[in-house]
Amino acid sequence: MGEVQKVNPERAKMIKDLQDEKAKYEAELRSDPTDPAAKMNLKQVNSTLKRFGVNIQEDSSKLKDGGMARGKGGKMYQHNYATGGSVVDHLGAKK
Repeated sequence: MGEVQKVNPERAKMIKDLQDEKAKYEAELRSDPTDPAAKMNLKQVNSTLKRFGVNIQEDSSKLKDGGMARGKGGKMYQHNYATGGSVVDHLGAKK
């Protein structure tokens, strides 16, 4: 069998504190997406969490790829939508 690894409580507390700090900066960015200090702080916290081996998930408020749609004159448009849901084509039928 393998060795049983115990969780270092000090390390676990550090990771929890960093995750709380990350949530705070993400909330700041949701209220003001152009805040440069919050962007820089979030980047540093994510970097530190990666060094601790924590998987960083993308912010769910960013737009996801929704595929392509054909618009007027055959021009192609990118569908974007937030998490979940579906894409609705409001461009109308070809005449």
